[in-house]
Amino acid sequence: MLPIPKWEPGNEPNPETSYQNLTQIKAAMREFFNLYGAAFWKGDRFQNYILSKLAELYNGNYQNLMVLCPPRSGKTAFAELFMAFYIKNNPTKKVFYTAYDRLWASEVVQHTIMKLQQPGIDLTLEGDTAYGQKNRLTNGCLLVPLGVGGPITGYGIDLGVIDDPLKNAEEAFMPHYQKGHALWYDTTFKTHLMPNGRGLFFTSRFHKNDLAGKILSNKTERAKWEVATIPALGNSLRSLDPLGRNYGESYDEEAFNQGQLLLTKANLGDYFWNARCQQQIIEYDDALFINNFK
Repeated sequence: MLPIPKWEPGNEPNPETSYQNLTQIKAAMREFFNLYGAAFWKGDRFQNYILSKLAELYNGNYQNLMVLCPPRSGKTAFAELFMAFYIKNNPTKKVFYTAYDRLWASEVVQHTIMKLQQPGIDLTLEGDTAYGQKNRLTNGCLLVPLGVGGPITGYGIDLGVIDDPLKNAEEAFMPHYQKGHALWYDTTFKTHLMPNGRGLFFTSRFHKNDLAGKILSNKTERAKWEVATIPALGNSLRSLDPLGRNYGESYDEEAFNQGQLLLTKANLGDYFWNARCQQQIIEYDDALFINNFK
């Protein structure tokens, strides 16, 4: 594995200066993902594309990265591996992981800590390991699980990860959740992000007013985010597709081939197929969904 430097507390470099260039970051990240994410990492074109975007985020090519991709594409596994890689290189930083609720976020944080305790990393816990608690690791690193809407009082965010903030379609169509998530993002997440901090947002779309939609529809806010959109089936010319696919080709032929995805499309119907799998929101009558949920 390429050497990953260790830094004395208070004297570590910013994430973008830890390596000499982006090529080194990508190589080190790929080896790290392969070693510590062996059950997940297969290095296909989809995973390598996401890895490249994560390396660019780490390098400081942009401050915030939003990844829009289908359900079951490994969003949480990517989040775990990136948090572990970031902490290994920056062991005094403050990392916050947010999911739809704190219990699930706590499980993800525990999985991340397990990676950090593997041979070759050996960061140890110094704080409470109970679910829902702040986790202090060697050298003062803080790794905190949150449910969306949760507090970040008292800390600045060096790396803030938001991972699928909506639990289901019912939440997505409720104005209460739409407004609450937007308010939390504006008044809690953004206000605690450090000047050199990084924001990472993994999600699959639900509604035009979900949190991703709120960010994307605001011209000023949209300009702050690099957005990587990967539809389940290629829907553009090969030269325009982020993975270089032909029209109708799956993002992951091994796990979800074209036939399986077309069956999913038939089962979901046009609206949810386009939103959840293609990351495209089409107009629909919200009242129909809300009435069906009552």
